[in-house]
Amino acid sequence: MVCTVVRPDAASTLTNPDVAYTAFIARRFSQSLRRDGFARFTSFVSYASVALGCFAIVVAMSILNGYERAIYTAMTRFASPIEVRSLLSTTLPNATVVASGISRIEGVSRTSVMVTREALGRTRNGVEGLLLIGTTGAQALRDVTPMLVDGTIPSFGQQTMPDAVIGSDAARRLGLNLGDTLVIYTGDASLSAPTVLAVAISGIARSGMQQYDETAVFLDVDALRSRLRLADGEGSYVAVYPEPDADVTDVARRIRSTFMQTPGLYAQTYHDRFSAIESWIALQKEPIPIILGLISLVAIATVVATLLISVVEKTRQIAVLRTMGMTSGGIARIFLWRGLQVGFVGWLTGSALALLCCLVQDTWHVIALDGNLYYVSSLPVSITATPYVVVAVTSLVTSLVATLAPIVIASGIHPARTLQFR
Repeated sequence: MVCTVVRPDAASTLTNPDVAYTAFIARRFSQSLRRDGFARFTSFVSYASVALGCFAIVVAMSILNGYERAIYTAMTRFASPIEVRSLLSTTLPNATVVASGISRIEGVSRTSVMVTREALGRTRNGVEGLLLIGTTGAQALRDVTPMLVDGTIPSFGQQTMPDAVIGSDAARRLGLNLGDTLVIYTGDASLSAPTVLAVAISGIARSGMQQYDETAVFLDVDALRSRLRLADGEGSYVAVYPEPDADVTDVARRIRSTFMQTPGLYAQTYHDRFSAIESWIALQKEPIPIILGLISLVAIATVVATLLISVVEKTRQIAVLRTMGMTSGGIARIFLWRGLQVGFVGWLTGSALALLCCLVQDTWHVIALDGNLYYVSSLPVSITATPYVVVAVTSLVTSLVATLAPIVIASGIHPARTLQFR
């Protein structure tokens, strides 16, 4: 008695290939191509082109986002979202009254009367221009503490010699350390002689924005007001802080409408004060889509070349698969899988390298910048998921588009004609 074992024939298996089978065939294609030196080289070039493209875009987006974040952080630390100043003098005589009126406007969370003054600081090492910033205990805890690199925030109160926190670059140029004394000369046109005050350095701060690190000196606002001989309700300007969900521009417009009849007052947002920086950042972001498109074209070209070489090298094998019953759709899925493999490996490699470089720069600040030109002393980076997601989608779509031409060519292979002349 003869027993016949019935097995699913190859044709039935190849006619309806599942994902695992397609992946298996694509992997076998890749392994066999590695034995050919030229095909192996083109595969490496395709992986490298996608990886370099992903690396460049992720790094560029991380730098621009980091630069924008660094500038915004510095702006909000040293300048309130909205400032109400006087057009006629350097101070607001009725600053407390103005602040009280602004606090009742819709969208305003809180207000604060600020005292600032330009000054000269002198030590044995020389003379430097400074910006005195009066602050309260709550403001110092919120704004100054995150910037401290050494020491503590000032002790507030009417002291004979008030404590102060100075910017790191100013401290370096003036040769100041913790506990040292800084003599400051300041005044305005209404005074016949400059005002002289001495402060004790209790802390050193670094914001990353060089124009402030070179000039900023934080001290108790009451002590500064007293030394400048200002009245109790007098201040340099009124700082306005809108509610978290309020639009800064709308709140500033309401303030202007409310104080329209008050002569000599004007309100400006941090967008107005730092419009040049924001325009520069926006200008740097504009070429990103163009660069992304050019890199995608290069990646498409290299992936197409690699897949076409795969088609040429595997023409006989493709013909055999077609003879065994694999449809054009099955051949297309094999090359789609191969294209996805190139896109995924390239994205993973490029993104990993970009993440490593960003982490190194964010931790050790390897790349330094000229703060007088770029506003920050080191290249800022922002490590967020957005660039990696955008680049992942772009690389996979690019790889899929690159498979179209090889799929058309591979699907047009005639088994009989190909095997006849092999």
